[in-house]
Amino acid sequence: MPQSLKNGEVLRDRYTIKEKIGQGGTGNIYLADDLRLQGRLCAIKEVEHNQTLPSDILE
Repeated sequence: MPQSLKNGEVLRDRYTIKEKIGQGGTGNIYLADDLRLQGRLCAIKEVEHNQTLPSDILE
């Protein structure tokens, strides 16, 4: 399972993590604020790294 993101963490200078809202076999789901679209919430999925996938797919 991937390392959990922290509440308040900012991803790619755009998304602020608010809370973890789910977890499954392939990763975690977080509720986040979109800083470019102020007031808009979104879901961010943190996918578990699978070393059998080509690196261009993981990007």
